[in-house]
Amino acid sequence: MADELKFRLANGDDAFALMRLHQLAAPRPLHDPLMLDYGRLQSLLTGKSTDSWFVGEDARTGELVVGASVMHDTEQRLAKMHRLYVAPSVEDMPAATKGVLSFLLAHLDAQGETDVLYTATWKLTLAQLELTREMGFRTAGIFPNVPAADVSRVNSITVYFFRDVLTTRRFTDFTIHPAVRPFFDLVRRECNLPNVADAVIDPAAARAPSTYTLSDLEVINAAKFVAYRFDLLKERKFLSVSFYPFQEPDVLITVPRQEVEIFVRMIPKLRFAMIIGEKVNVPVDPSLLYRAVGEILNEKGITYIEMLNDAADVSGTQFLLQAGYIPCVYFPCLKTHGNLRRDIVVFGKSFEKGRLRPEFVGPQLREFWDHYWQLDHDLLQARP
Repeated sequence: MADELKFRLANGDDAFALMRLHQLAAPRPLHDPLMLDYGRLQSLLTGKSTDSWFVGEDARTGELVVGASVMHDTEQRLAKMHRLYVAPSVEDMPAATKGVLSFLLAHLDAQGETDVLYTATWKLTLAQLELTREMGFRTAGIFPNVPAADVSRVNSITVYFFRDVLTTRRFTDFTIHPAVRPFFDLVRRECNLPNVADAVIDPAAARAPSTYTLSDLEVINAAKFVAYRFDLLKERKFLSVSFYPFQEPDVLITVPRQEVEIFVRMIPKLRFAMIIGEKVNVPVDPSLLYRAVGEILNEKGITYIEMLNDAADVSGTQFLLQAGYIPCVYFPCLKTHGNLRRDIVVFGKSFEKGRLRPEFVGPQLREFWDHYWQLDHDLLQARP
């Protein structure tokens, strides 16, 4: 008998059922402390939370067999689909997945408070990834070395754009670094974007004067202090970079007099780190700084690092390339800027070359993979 499902918003009474569904349906191994904490989960479902939760019930038995959660950044009009579960007992998993996605998208569209919804697919199966594309999500790139439930595959990011955000809200008056071009062209095809020109790169102009030594950089592991310090500097607009959706730093890399402060989110279990923001008050070559930051994080056991940069910041892109960070995601309209939204490029720096092999890359992601590793190879050959 075909599945008959009823979709609705979750409530506090669903906490145990969602925890059970997580145990039955989450890809393994998946570290998610919330789904093991009944009190915290029930509080999120009943109190004022920035998360939205959606469930699907078996209409015959009332059993909760589908679940999804979405995080919201109201200031940025941005949302992230964080979890997606379908119980193994469901006969038609693709139909159930499409059902909850349709309900979720219709709910967000009706609210009118979200411009962009995305999902980083390291918490989804490859089949679920493909289903998001069938529902209108667009692939924006890959995460070549982010550990995931399935360590044998490349992970990616898919994006859903509500209403006319791509055609009326996107900032388009800019040029891009030629190294970003292959990724832009793939996403341009996905999203039907107008073309932009390549910037002219003068390698000599991308060498910043540096009169400051970086040998005194050290790590402060004090999550509450780091988060407070970050929020304080952000509020006072002292940070030159401070945008990383749905993440806050828990580690600070700095020097004794704090002329340089690099804020980082570390996930040691995954050997993964994200550079969240910076404050630099002294002359320093950004490429040397971020190379040094990468080496420090690698010494702490981190094997893959990500950071974001505005697609229009050509000199910033050049410095990141010189520091060994490679573009891997081109995300249109990620960040709000006045009445418009700006494109953002995700850069990755891997210390584990060749952990994945090409046969593990699905055909839909293969072009992103090929461009990423070709650029990585070219930059490695060009380094002295």
